[in-house]
Amino acid sequence: MVGAVAVSRSLATALIAVGALVALRTFGSCSSPPEAPGGAADAAADQGTDGDAGAPDSPADAPADHATPPWDPVWHETKPASFQVVPPGPRRGTSCGPRCKVIAETAPAPGAGRRPRANDDWAVFQVVPGGRVHAVQLATGTEYVVDDGKGWPEGEGAGGGPSVSGGHAFYGVTTWWGGLLVVRSLTTGEGKVVFSWDAPVGQTGAITTSFAFPFLFWEFVVPNAIHRFDLRDGTTKSSAGGGCIILEGASNGLATCAGEGFVDLIDFDAGTTKKLSKSAYADIAGSISPDGKTAAWIDTRDPAANGKHSTWLDPYGGEVYTKELLTGVETRVTWDSPATPTLKSFPRLASGRLVWRSRSGLPVESPSDHFAWQLPTPVWASIGGQKPAPLRDPPAWMEFPEPLSSGVVGTLDQPADGGATLDWFLVHIDWPPGADGG
Repeated sequence: MVGAVAVSRSLATALIAVGALVALRTFGSCSSPPEAPGGAADAAADQGTDGDAGAPDSPADAPADHATPPWDPVWHETKPASFQVVPPGPRRGTSCGPRCKVIAETAPAPGAGRRPRANDDWAVFQVVPGGRVHAVQLATGTEYVVDDGKGWPEGEGAGGGPSVSGGHAFYGVTTWWGGLLVVRSLTTGEGKVVFSWDAPVGQTGAITTSFAFPFLFWEFVVPNAIHRFDLRDGTTKSSAGGGCIILEGASNGLATCAGEGFVDLIDFDAGTTKKLSKSAYADIAGSISPDGKTAAWIDTRDPAANGKHSTWLDPYGGEVYTKELLTGVETRVTWDSPATPTLKSFPRLASGRLVWRSRSGLPVESPSDHFAWQLPTPVWASIGGQKPAPLRDPPAWMEFPEPLSSGVVGTLDQPADGGATLDWFLVHIDWPPGADGG
């Protein structure tokens, strides 16, 4: 791939591949099946038992001899999904501050490849240990176990960085002989196999996914490649390379691959992969908007007052940039450098709303290493091109903020039950008054 600036991508791919598929499993959710009393089912699953294993309906198109079945673009199921409901518990009642509510009983798995994804209707995330895909229906606040992998042939778990688009989820299932990639309706529960492989767990597999209807995207290692699957006709197009810490696809078929100091724009139809920005310096944690018209990333071209540029291995600053992909026009959004260079990460775009994590106004932590790019920090936003501002005061320290028309969904880092121990909560934070047009 073109545009690598910092560290070897082959090393990143190898490290991610070793652990990517070990922590997968699955369940289901969408209708209203009987709830397990007292939340015992979910607690048992988190202890690695089968106490919550309300297995999803066995898919009729499960692969025979590990082959991927012929793709059928028609969705046949019409009945409500029989996913298991996660009963409300103490976590749902936890306060997370102004304009904020906890929306899940279980904590999402850490790691950029397995971050929560959301749209205006659903949030999906992976749960470990064991590995399950959960979904939260935002309108009702109901959490479901979508898949634990046990309903598939020799299935052991599910997850692999689940993604959501419209009313469907896309994720991986681990098996004792390899694995599957599955797309499932969140309204009917119907599941279909998109891709399967034979290989020992930990040696190869799909390590991250993205979903923007009608396209599914995933990275596969050994051999390294990024794939795009068209749900309308089942055609697959591929791009050699990988090392994506963050893979993001768009509904027009484009994708961005962000790795250790690089962000590439992939055009599967043209067969090209190129550096997203015009900068000669490192790009960090970039993404593409769901409609594929705009991209955003953290750019290190702007130096500190001493002329030093931040890098992947030596992070201390960086500015948010966006690019209109049709015209190629780049726009600098933040202006902390050179006076007060500030570490920023994880910019995301949706419906004219841009969010990112930033330590602006906070003490500079030095020295830092490359893990600093992925640490939780306060979330900032720019709505419709307006001046950047913190999403909330006091600030919300989050990982993986996802902008929606209603606000931001992400993983909040805060003390558990008011104590000193940190805990993770999947939350929804409303836009500030006036920022959403209200």
